[in-house]
Amino acid sequence: MVQRMDDHLFFLRLLVVLLLFALGIMLAMVYLPSIPIVGDLPGDVEVDLPGLSLYVPFTTSLLLSILLTIVVYLIKRVSKK
Repeated sequence: MVQRMDDHLFFLRLLVVLLLFALGIMLAMVYLPSIPIVGDLPGDVEVDLPGLSLYVPFTTSLLLSILLTIVVYLIKRVSKK
């Protein structure tokens, strides 16, 4: 009986995390283009050739990864208390 309750709680937590992740993606798509520094950092590669346009945001991806790592760390630390 306890195992089934744990399974339901795990599924509920997973669902909440996925919904929050989707909400975060949607908010980022709306608000990040209006922030002028995002996507215009040194290290972001932009190639414009005839018939080809390529944009690879290396630095922006690195900064977002660090930021998300810190957020996940803080959430885990707070949830343990």
